[in-house]
Amino acid sequence: MPTYMRNLFLTVAIHLLCSTTSTRVVWGKYEVHVIDGILDDPNPVHVHCKSKDDDLGTHDLRANDDFHWRFGLNLFGGTHFTCYFAWRTNVQNFAAFDQWWAYKCAREHRCYWLVKPDGFYFSNYLAPWLSGDWKKEHDWASDSFEIQPMQ
Repeated sequence: MPTYMRNLFLTVAIHLLCSTTSTRVVWGKYEVHVIDGILDDPNPVHVHCKSKDDDLGTHDLRANDDFHWRFGLNLFGGTHFTCYFAWRTNVQNFAAFDQWWAYKCAREHRCYWLVKPDGFYFSNYLAPWLSGDWKKEHDWASDSFEIQPMQ
């Protein structure tokens, strides 16, 4: 084997071993769930999620609806899904999945986002809504001009 091929192989192998805690984190499929936890409100939560390669479209969620998608990780760490949210006059966008969330979701390879009137909560398993296992990660934007819809 030529020296440059051996060096390339070793570099990739070392990168894979150092960047994950298990091969399951690298090779497993992940799911991201967005759940509408806004009860007793007829107004839907509009959700538009996309990555560099995949536009998942706009979805209108009503109380208890669960929009989710499944995907494999980019081998070189580029998997990144951004979601834009709108509800009534509130808006927000953030990375619903990236390498940081891959680490946080490694337990079951599932990430859960619960949308509530006061913001966005995360769990790495489907915890009961009233449990303390949901961590608030984002508020709704206080000014609709702070956040622009994704193109």
